Amino acid sequence: MRLELARLHKELQATMIYVTHDQVEAMTLADKVVVLSAGRIEQVGSPLELYHHPANLFVAGFLGTPKMGFLKGKVSRIDSQGCEVELAAGTRVDLPRSNANLTVGSEVTLGIRPEHLELAQPGQASLAVTADVGERLGSDTFCHVLTDSGEPLTLRIRGDLASQYGERLNLHLPPHHCHLFDAQGVAVAAPSCATQRSSCSTSRCPTSMPPCGCRCAWSWRGCTRNCKPP
Repeated sequence: MRLELARLHKELQATMIYVTHDQVEAMTLADKVVVLSAGRIEQVGSPLELYHHPANLFVAGFLGTPKMGFLKGKVSRIDSQGCEVELAAGTRVDLPRSNANLTVGSEVTLGIRPEHLELAQPGQASLAVTADVGERLGSDTFCHVLTDSGEPLTLRIRGDLASQYGERLNLHLPPHHCHLFDAQGVAVAAPSCATQRSSCSTSRCPTSMPPCGCRCAWSWRGCTRNCKPP
């Protein structure tokens, strides 16, 4: 059905409004998505804009399969480069995020998507977790884990890999892939290119992001290397 609707849209070149509770339909069919919650517009934008830059916790948790993982924490330091977050799960993460609503001691929520979690390498700051069950899907394996504070996360890895139930793992949280939300659940944006100009260091922009938090324009022809604000 999704393919037929998408094909019809392309052939008719007409504006269509499609209402759905299925986030996969929203992501695959829409040029622009309006996310509603209890009759209130939470965010408007392209599917990838909403996926990469959710405006709040509701949008972040609604889009993505498996869903984004959330970790509670507090701001432990703020400086000109951003802030340091001390997680309840027992590690500290430096993030290029800050705004006027954040102060030392502010309660925040850190979000990270399953495909962005990594196994920590020696010398990297890490988050200790315990492996729960795993789901092997062929192309991918979803490893469900629990932090020491009992918060669930999902790690998306290659299909030929898997964790063992009860195994202790150390995960790395890449700062440029972390999302930060304040106590009201509103996203804390990264500094824009106007304040921290940067460009991509690789040609695969969808899987990498420069320190300023911007994401380069991408098309099937390749990276255009035009750094755009988040």
